[in-house]
Amino acid sequence: MQIHVGREVHGWFFPILSVPGRVEAGGGQKSTPRIFCQGHIPNNVFIDGTQTMSVIVFDLETDSTIRDAPGRTREEQVRNLQFTVCSLLSIGVEAIKRGDSPDVLVESGKMRSFWRDSKNDIEAMMAAFEEATVIVGYNIFGFDFAVLRRFYTDKNQYHRHLCKSLDIFSRVRDVAGYWPKLDSLLQRNGLPTKTADGLVAIRWFAEGRLDELKRYCESDVLCCAKLALSSEMLVDVPSVGTVIVPGHVFNVQAFLKSMSV
Repeated sequence: MQIHVGREVHGWFFPILSVPGRVEAGGGQKSTPRIFCQGHIPNNVFIDGTQTMSVIVFDLETDSTIRDAPGRTREEQVRNLQFTVCSLLSIGVEAIKRGDSPDVLVESGKMRSFWRDSKNDIEAMMAAFEEATVIVGYNIFGFDFAVLRRFYTDKNQYHRHLCKSLDIFSRVRDVAGYWPKLDSLLQRNGLPTKTADGLVAIRWFAEGRLDELKRYCESDVLCCAKLALSSEMLVDVPSVGTVIVPGHVFNVQAFLKSMSV
């Protein structure tokens, strides 16, 4: 797998990959990769075309609220949360580039779910992130990845995964100027809405209702995927009104183009 240096195109922010050399004893030189990311959505780090390319959309649930988690700051509390289940949908890049409709793309995807108490599941989940060309989610920079960070023994890998991630929430927040809820965006754009919420998911886990929890998490992933594949998004901005956010701001298709995939 090869990592390539990116650049800035059409307002997207790309990482700078620096590979300085240091002199080893005996006169040899060893490269030490360091990754510096700029902005909310560093990208244009892409997987070498020799492997099958896919986009994964994911979501996770936790066993408690942020308020109930230990920590002195919100950021520390989020990092101390424990996830219960993580679901992801894998969609082929070629089908996206071919222009298939969001419904067709979502239906063609492969859904998988992973449980925190299974070592095999954790390993498979991390492998799925590593193999993906693009990772997509809603508020994954501020929440999901922070929750999962404890499972990254290689911190460079953690930042590599961030560098190929598209966080719809942060893109829309930055252009709309407020924190939109996923369900509000889904409803405003005529898409299927969430079937429950995080508090219900916490209760289901505590009560051992794991099948319902899994179905809910997978349903959230499907909702997010359809939003991420939309050509535009209607956003009701407080004190402003309805704003039409074009696809190049937030969708997977534009993200792939910016990565030269």
